[in-house]
Amino acid sequence: MIAFYIPPEIGQLLAQPGGEPIAELHLTMAYLNDAEKYSDAAHLDKLKYCFADWAKWQLPVEVKINGLALFSKIQEDGTQPLVALVSSPHLQRMHMSLCDMLYYQAGADYAPEYGFTPHITLAYLPPDASWLAANQLPNKTPFLLDTLSLVVAGQRWDAKLTGALEPVIRSKKSMPKYARAYLAARSRAVNMADNPSMSIPFIASTEGLKRDGKDL
Repeated sequence: MIAFYIPPEIGQLLAQPGGEPIAELHLTMAYLNDAEKYSDAAHLDKLKYCFADWAKWQLPVEVKINGLALFSKIQEDGTQPLVALVSSPHLQRMHMSLCDMLYYQAGADYAPEYGFTPHITLAYLPPDASWLAANQLPNKTPFLLDTLSLVVAGQRWDAKLTGALEPVIRSKKSMPKYARAYLAARSRAVNMADNPSMSIPFIASTEGLKRDGKDL
């Protein structure tokens, strides 16, 4: 998976009795279906490079907790996930851009089973548990997520979101590097190279677009 691990001071506010350890609380940005594939060093190296490359030109993202929910999917042990819902105007686009980058540049098969609902799993509750009795929701003070983590087969790699600008050239025009993932798709690459005026289906965060001052 690729995820933001929650700052410890926020994790302490969210932690539930008998729930997930504070150090393991995270917001998943992409869940990889084909974990066995990355036992191969070449595939893993490509994934690590793609993950770090995407992270370095994203800006840290401000989020806040927006409520508690009980997900309907029943786990194999009969429990249901109690989650904290995470709100930000940027997470949806960041998720889309990351998944596109993983698919086009790393050949990764991410899990598309559900739409993206930003959340932090706090605990797995048995069917007869009263989740409304869970700890009171902490206040909605925003907090910053600035480090993205890749976890494969129990190993973890971290990458800071630094917002680096590295322009690339498309024909005679320059475009932000964060828009280049689609160039790995052959048909798009040809069309975009031949027609510089063609609109780019950007894969950047809104923050990145604001920072660069460009309407893609």
